Amino acid sequence: MTKDVLLSTEFDSAYDAMIALNVFLENIDALPTDSRANYQNLRAIGNRIYE
Repeated sequence: MTKDVLLSTEFDSAYDAMIALNVFLENIDALPTDSRANYQNLRAIGNRIYE
């Protein structure tokens, strides 16, 4: 899932949105380090929303 797809998708629940965000972040984590830096704060934001 790309960032644009993630942002344009209407999820049925917050839980579904968090699952999609987690999958997106796992894909980002697999990228080279320089690409990961562009999304550095997303994991912290996602974790805070989840709490």
